[in-house]
Order: sequence, then structure tokens, then C-alpha cells
Amino acid sequence: SLLALSASFLHFSDIFATKSYPAQSQEFYVNDLANVINDDTEQYIIDTNKALAAQTGGQVVVMTVESLDGEAIEDYAHGVFEQYGIGSSDKNNGTLILLSVGDRQSRIELGRGTEGFITDAGSGRIQDNFMIPDFKENNWNDGLRKGYDAILAYYEKEYETDISESAVEELTDSNRTSTYESILF
Repeated sequence: SLLALSASFLHFSDIFATKSYPAQSQEFYVNDLANVINDDTEQYIIDTNKALAAQTGGQVVVMTVESLDGEAIEDYAHGVFEQYGIGSSDKNNGTLILLSVGDRQSRIELGRGTEGFITDAGSGRIQDNFMIPDFKENNWNDGLRKGYDAILAYYEKEYETDISESAVEELTDSNRTSTYESILF
């Protein structure tokens, strides 16, 4: 009957809505569940994020997992983004870099407030040019660090600030284009 179908749909939507993702790490900005980020890179991400948040309200969280356990990376990234509340709540200017080592997938999840200056195509270029070449060699740490630096460069340009320790090459001159938000490598 229609009533039974409605009741089962409501039950299913309650289960979906209450899915819980791994808890935030103590430092919030790095959640390295796959244990692939070295201490120097982790500290760099934490330190530059503190400066970024203080100056812009923006946050770039890096998360690694061994597996998505069959969930689509788009859904997993969105769920983590929402659960963590990444970025300033009034500006919605957060970014999540998600790497699933075992699934060999990565995604850059953008808050609505960042879509104007990073864009989906920009996040695809970051993955294509800065992250995937290292990921193909199982060099997760360097790929994440380069991707993080590229995203940080976009924030620096948008907010006219200088946060990173070193200059990051200009991203808009890239010849490669991509419309991928999530990438299998």
C-alpha cells in the first residue's frame, strides 16, 4: 500500500540522513586515517590553515581513508564536509581534499562560497596537474601537499593575502583542462 511505501521511504531516508563519518581529528585540518601524510606536511597544513582561517574564515581540510566501503566518493565527501562544518558558516568557504588510498580515488569538495574562485574545472586541474602524477606513483604525501598548496594559492589570490611559505606557480595558465570533480587514478 501507499502508506507502507511511504513509511519504508521515511525509514530509509532517516538511515541515510544519520550516516556518520569518522570523527574529526584533534587538529581538525588533517584527518589522516590511511596514515600516508608525514609529520612535516601535517604540521604545514595545520599552520597555514590557522593563518587562512584567521585571515579569511576559509578552511582546507585534508582527509585520507583506506576505503570508502563501497560508497560513492561524491557522497562520502559531501557527508564529511557537512558533518565537519568546513569553512566559515556565513561564507561557506571551506574545501575538503579527500583521498581514498585503497579505492585509488580523490575528490576536492568545495563549499558554495569557494565555487566562484576555484570552480569545478579548477579543482579538476589541481588534481590532474598537482596530485595525480604523485598518486600514480603511490606518493600520497607529496600529491596531497601539492594539491593543498594549489588550493591555498587560489585562496590567497581571492582574498589578496599571502599565507604559504613559498610561492605557488600560477594555476590559471594551465593548458590542461578537466571537468572532473572526482577522479579515479
